[in-house]
Amino acid sequence: MKLLVKFLILFMFFNNLLLGEINFKNISDNYWNSFGFNILGGFGINPWVMGGDYIGHWGFVDRDLDSKELFSGYQWGIGISYRPIKYFDIFLNLLLGEYKVLLGKKGDVLHGDAIFDASGGEWYPDSPPLPQDIYYISKVYLSQIGTKGIYPITKFVEPYIGVGLNIASYECAFGNKEATTAYSEILTGIGYGVNLNFGVSFNIILNNKIVLKFSPYFEIGHVVTDPTEMNNWIWEGWKYHNQFLITTYYRYGITLGY
Repeated sequence: MKLLVKFLILFMFFNNLLLGEINFKNISDNYWNSFGFNILGGFGINPWVMGGDYIGHWGFVDRDLDSKELFSGYQWGIGISYRPIKYFDIFLNLLLGEYKVLLGKKGDVLHGDAIFDASGGEWYPDSPPLPQDIYYISKVYLSQIGTKGIYPITKFVEPYIGVGLNIASYECAFGNKEATTAYSEILTGIGYGVNLNFGVSFNIILNNKIVLKFSPYFEIGHVVTDPTEMNNWIWEGWKYHNQFLITTYYRYGITLGY
C-alpha cells in the first residue's frame, strides 16, 4: 500500500513538472475525451484447471509429469470507448488470444475415467503410451462490450470498475506446443460469457485534456463451451467428451490510449 501511495505521489509530481499545475479540487472540468482509443495487452491464468497430477477438469492425468501447469496464455488487441460524462463510459474491445496447458508427455500414459469413455471401453484405467507431447490449446477472437463506472481521485488518477459481455469466436483442440499440428478434431464455434474488470487509469494531462493514459487492469470471467464431443482424440476413433475452456478465468494486463 505504501508503495502504491509513493507511486501516485511521484506520478502527480512529474505530471505537474512536465505538463502544468495540478488542481486537486477542480476535477469537474471537462478534461476527458468523449471518444477514446486504446491498445490492450495482457495475460490469462486459470488456477483450477491444470496439467500435471491434477485430474479434476479433464477426467485424466499423466501421473509422470514432473509438475503442475496452469492453463494460461495471452491476449492483445484494440479498444474504443465513448465517455459522455465524467463517471461513466461504454467500451468495445477486439482481442486475439491463445491459451494452452501441457497435459501429457510423449511415452507416458494417461490415467482416469475419461480413458474408458473415450476409447469406447477398450482401455481402462490407462491409455496407450502417448505418441507425442499433448497440449490443450484454444485460440480465440474475443469481442468485449460493456460499461465502466469511473471514480476520479483527481483528473490524473481514475480507478474504475466495469462489467461486460464476452463474445468469443474460437477453435480448440489437442496438439503440439507450437499449435501447428492438431492431435484431435478441431472444434470451432461461438461462446459467450460475462466479465468483471477492475483498473486504475493514470492520465497525462495537457491543456486540461487527457493526451495519454495507461491503465493496469484485472478481469474475472471466462468462456466455456457447452458439453460436447471431440472426435479422433489423440488416437484414431477415440471420442472425448467435456466442456472446453476457451478463455481463462482471470486476465490481467495494461491498456494504453487516450
